[in-house]
Amino acid sequence: MVNLRNNPTVSILLTASRQFYIQQCKYHASSNKGSYLHHVGKNPMLYKTIGDLVDEAAKRYPDRNAYVLCEENKRITFKELKEQTDNLAAGLLTLGFKKEDKVALWGPNTLDWLISFFATAKIGVISVLMNPVYQIPELKYSLKKAHVSGIITPKSFRAHNYFEMINELFPNLKNSSKEDLESFTSQSLPRVILSSENKLHGAFQFKNILEVGNTCKLEILNTARDKVSPDDGFCIQFSSGTTGKPKAALLSHNNYVNNSYPVTERLELYDEHHKICLQSPFFHVLATDVIICPALFSGSTVVVPSKSYNPLKTLKTIETEKCTYLNGTPTMFVDVIKLQKEHNFDLSSLKYTITGGAPCPPVLFQDKLKTLQVKKVKSIYGMTETTAVVFQSLPNESKMCATETVGHLADHVEAKVVDENGKLVPFGKPGELHIRGNCAMLEYYDDEEKTKETKGRDGWIKTGDQFVLYESGYGQIVGRLKDMIIRGGENIFPKEIEDFLNTHPKIVDSQVFGVPDERMGEEIMVCLRVIENSTITLNEIESYSVGKLAKFKIPKYLRIVEDYPRTLSGKVQKHKLREMIVKEFNEELHLKSSVASGL
Repeated sequence: MVNLRNNPTVSILLTASRQFYIQQCKYHASSNKGSYLHHVGKNPMLYKTIGDLVDEAAKRYPDRNAYVLCEENKRITFKELKEQTDNLAAGLLTLGFKKEDKVALWGPNTLDWLISFFATAKIGVISVLMNPVYQIPELKYSLKKAHVSGIITPKSFRAHNYFEMINELFPNLKNSSKEDLESFTSQSLPRVILSSENKLHGAFQFKNILEVGNTCKLEILNTARDKVSPDDGFCIQFSSGTTGKPKAALLSHNNYVNNSYPVTERLELYDEHHKICLQSPFFHVLATDVIICPALFSGSTVVVPSKSYNPLKTLKTIETEKCTYLNGTPTMFVDVIKLQKEHNFDLSSLKYTITGGAPCPPVLFQDKLKTLQVKKVKSIYGMTETTAVVFQSLPNESKMCATETVGHLADHVEAKVVDENGKLVPFGKPGELHIRGNCAMLEYYDDEEKTKETKGRDGWIKTGDQFVLYESGYGQIVGRLKDMIIRGGENIFPKEIEDFLNTHPKIVDSQVFGVPDERMGEEIMVCLRVIENSTITLNEIESYSVGKLAKFKIPKYLRIVEDYPRTLSGKVQKHKLREMIVKEFNEELHLKSSVASGL
């Protein structure tokens, strides 16, 4: 193991002056000299379920639009949302679903998805949020992993024929009778509910389940709701799987309610009636916990530009619906900014952006301020296992804190940064970030071994991130533990180099990693995406880096690529990129060696 605590060559993302400034952003301090903070928060935690939030929003904002779904041309008020979720919840009960059953929500961003998400919550059925671009192997794995006994899905979406894929996995569905359908269990076949105008053999129709629930809902629904506790499981969300098969994180009502409650305040959603343009897919925590649930607290209207990510439709929607907020991953904002420069939409209504899902380079924050002309940029840091948010921007913070950090420690959360021996490092020094609090997942469902690897008996979740924590409560990502490059004994963190290279006018984004070297152990390789009709050389990169990066951090090797391998949720799979490049790299070295030896 490499000693990170006392290594003077460890890379820090900010200059000494910027570090000092962030340390002076006094908000929360600790007398402990080690990197440990507990941010209590100014508001007490709530003991409520997600179903409670839906009903309370209906009382406070009955006639206000809860959702606007542009591609479907649908609008639904908070009052209508409560009514339809009640209907579906009662309808699911009549089909025999019961508390702690697992129902997969598989499909794009639609109104039926949202109604299903809240309806299952009201009766204690655990929703399993599935990526809409899953193919049969991912579908099979996810359904089995979560012990799913029901699936709510459209018949198809674009190139994906969901019902056909389900039938391929469960061929007996085609030959089932109505009585068979109603008696299916996860040990045999799942009950399939289709959002389709056409009735198909082997499935129930979504609209029929709503109608059934409407005729028998009150008594049956109230009985089921009384059994649901805030401590119960609410949904299963799969980790991104950047280094292997996704793990099924089981999150509770308490996780969601008490993470989204303070998120609402930090997003400043209470200051006016906001219209939030939601780009993220519904199955991701960046949508559900950061936008969808906070909107219930604040009465914000969530505007969904398209069923799947489409940056051009995003810009058109902001202009036509007068959206005040825009969410998305860094990649999404790169696309939106590029298109805005080309089309120049009227974005005068837009005031805020919120970025999460992956680290956001400081240069991208500056691009958002300049091109999108927003008043504030906000960021979050977290992971699926911590219900999305553990650090988040504060209202009225400085521009430097907003653009150079991942935000301030969240309410009711403990954070510590430790070395490889589990000992606290000093504030301002890098180590692995551990998190404990109400945000921590219950477990990886049906995977005790993986749960123990990530979440200790003491409740601390190991993030796997190299992180710097300041006494002010702010923090910044240095990189992933597994991504660190060791070159001739020097510890090099790729993110520092990536953030710097991304400021080059020709570079769209970069991925830095180590490749084997006989003398140094590892050398630095960079893969770049560059702007259209341009190229860049190693000499240009070296010239651009002189005096700005230490010489040993300047990449020795370069590859220009069109795109990177990604997970189904869009995150770059650096391990796959490295494997691919290293294979090519070794083949090139072998060829050069063969030529040199005269073979």
